[in-house]
This record gives sequence, C-alpha cells and structure tokens, in this order.
Amino acid sequence: MDFRNPDEFACWALPGAVNISLPELRGHPDELRGQDDLVVYCQVGQRGYKAARLLTGSGLAARNLDAGYTI
Repeated sequence: MDFRNPDEFACWALPGAVNISLPELRGHPDELRGQDDLVVYCQVGQRGYKAARLLTGSGLAARNLDAGYTI
C-alpha cells in the first residue's frame, strides 16, 4: 500500500502497489480485512509509519517499509 499523494504515485510506484491517502485510510481501515501481511510505504517513511500503526491498531498485520521508498 502506497500512502503518498496521488501525484507522487502517478510518477512512480512499486509494482502492484495500491495508492490510498492516509486520511482516507483513517476512515476505513476495516475495508482491508482479509488482506494478509500488508506492507505500507511512502516517500520518507512517516506516512507509512502512521498507516502501519493505524492498521495494526485495528488488528491487521501491517509492516512499514523503513525509510520510505524513493528512486
């Protein structure tokens, strides 16, 4: 799951990544139930960290790609 802004995602993304904004996730974490071992990332790592905390706090298995992902 990619938590960068849509314009950042449009420039590049990991293959198979799904883009969702952090505010959008905050309102709907249960929609990801049934997903196994989510790996989340952003450009620097802060949004990914927050997303992973939110997901694990909701009982989902999620890991943050430390230090983000940039080309």
